[in-house]
Amino acid sequence: MARWRGEFASWDKVPGEVVCELDLELDALLRDRLFAIDPEAGWLSEETADSAERLLGPRVWVVDPIDGTVNYLYGIPHYAISIAIGNVTMTTMAERNSPRNRNRMIATSTAPSTNELSAVFSAFSTSSVRS
Repeated sequence: MARWRGEFASWDKVPGEVVCELDLELDALLRDRLFAIDPEAGWLSEETADSAERLLGPRVWVVDPIDGTVNYLYGIPHYAISIAIGNVTMTTMAERNSPRNRNRMIATSTAPSTNELSAVFSAFSTSSVRS
């Protein structure tokens, strides 16, 4: 997300809930990278349709690709990438990364993929999501 300013198509998912094309691109990128870490996990994202299939795996990824899309679109540097993984009863790891402010928060219990998830976030700090 190094290229944080720009013109992106945006629309209302529902009245008052904005999504932009970068939300969807980042959602797809995160899905690919996170499933490489834990392919057995389910998927719950703010930007994709929910499915009961996510409950069949041992864990589930919970993602908001751009938490603060409106801020992102207006160039206000208060947005983040939010990712958590957990099972039915508890979250085992959550990370919220604000690449524009270089602000990162991590909460973890016994997540085996802490280093791998940190590597995913590092990629967003050093490269652009869009080519």
